[in-house]
Amino acid sequence: MKGFKKNVICTYCGEKYVAEEDMCPMCETPKETPGEKEIDKILKTLSNIKRRTILKQLMINQKSRRELSNTIGVSLEMTTRHCNSLLGIGVIAAEPAENEDKGGYITKYSINADKLKKALQQVSEYINTSILSKENMPFKDGDTWKDGDTWDSSLSQFANEMAKDIENKSWLIIDSGDYNGKTYPIDSFPVTVGRDSSDCKITLPFDRYISNPNTEISYDKDQNLYYLCDLDSLNHTTINNKVLSNEKIQIKNEDSFKIGRTWLKFLSKEKANE
Repeated sequence: MKGFKKNVICTYCGEKYVAEEDMCPMCETPKETPGEKEIDKILKTLSNIKRRTILKQLMINQKSRRELSNTIGVSLEMTTRHCNSLLGIGVIAAEPAENEDKGGYITKYSINADKLKKALQQVSEYINTSILSKENMPFKDGDTWKDGDTWDSSLSQFANEMAKDIENKSWLIIDSGDYNGKTYPIDSFPVTVGRDSSDCKITLPFDRYISNPNTEISYDKDQNLYYLCDLDSLNHTTINNKVLSNEKIQIKNEDSFKIGRTWLKFLSKEKANE
């Protein structure tokens, strides 16, 4: 049909645009090429310095789009594009939050520690393998594949440093539902999880089936073991097909457990005895 233009959907942010364009107009990510691998998508996204700065900021705590915009020094629209690119590879999560200053709701972003850790491992392994085998990298130092995105070898250093930062903390990650990927850093133990912030360090107010408090995670330094304890919650705590009712059980790195109707994944800082 004369005048008909084929559309494609950006695999990073979901924006629909004309296939003839070289990049997505929303997140400015180059059009996916046939046979492009997952690692290529990760490399393209993390090659941008602004996006790396966003990740570093979100490692500290969750932030709004305006807070990130002020930090990286670009417009709100460009900040949204950068965040959409990071959302596209799953290394951050977004959720609505109350705007305490003006009322209503705003979007807040947080790290998905599990996905980011795996993405950084892929970057490090790919770069190391490419160097050892003397294969050509998808980009060379100084190559620019779009405005503001220049490939440089500092990505390898960034990946190693960020991976260490993740490993130096314990994390609790929502592993189901609308808030999937939202990550909570655990700075000290024990940590209580429940529905209300008055009694709990980590709160999940969106799940009405969660008690307050519901569950506690503790660390036994002498034994170098982590424990999950149900705090006599109404709907109990489930882990490894075992239902806990006012009792505790050992929890290991990357174990998932359920409270209310929400699944959570635990990433431990220490190399615990298992």
